[in-house]
Amino acid sequence: DIINELVRRGETIETATEVADQVIAKSRQKKGF
Repeated sequence: DIINELVRRGETIETATEVADQVIAKSRQKKGF
C-alpha cells in the first residue's frame, strides 16, 4: 500500500507540473510573451 501511495503521489506531482506548465504557457500567450 505504501508503494501504491508513493506511485499515486508521483503521478499527481507529474500531472501537477504538466498543468502548471500549461497554465504558464497560457498566461505567457495572454501577456504576449
